[in-house]
Amino acid sequence: MGWLLLWLTGLPPVPETMIFCGMQTRLEPEARHAIQQYIIKLHEHPPTLQAIVARAETLLPYIEEALAYIGVPEDLKYLAIQESRLNPYAVSRSAAVGYWQFKDYTAREVGLVVNDTIDERRHLFRSSAGAALYLMKQYNRHRNWLFAIIAYYEGGTGAIPYLDSAYIGKNEVCVRGTTHWYAVRALAHKLVFEP
Repeated sequence: MGWLLLWLTGLPPVPETMIFCGMQTRLEPEARHAIQQYIIKLHEHPPTLQAIVARAETLLPYIEEALAYIGVPEDLKYLAIQESRLNPYAVSRSAAVGYWQFKDYTAREVGLVVNDTIDERRHLFRSSAGAALYLMKQYNRHRNWLFAIIAYYEGGTGAIPYLDSAYIGKNEVCVRGTTHWYAVRALAHKLVFEP
């Protein structure tokens, strides 16, 4: 039923394999189902999706420039959509702020200014470069971009229970039904927003 709905509504199909962050990414059936369900959810309210698409068309080139400046894969740009819907004024329940939803101490760790008058978490280029630095640190720790994404959400050591040691240091990864939901949603965001 889900695949039929995707076909009938013109939603992006979920492939068995895809390239993500330069890695050959194999999607097992349970992961493909989870991605499909999230894609359907993203399309449930077309005006909201169109507003995000409009922001993405304007803002993603600047994010791409910041990511290239630091030297990380361009596909990481979809995390900004996932984190904040590209809203610089987004604030989470845990007081994470801005495009990339940095908490103040993490923002300072990557060199962003956060004080009573300036909050660079809301600056598109600087926060994107900061996110790239943080993701690069996590990649250097876990040697896999999908694992770096999980660490972006869980923290460097918090990600460890979710990592598959068979893919550390490899240019490939297998996404299963047990893969952390945050990484699964990152793949869904690429499928929805890449076109």
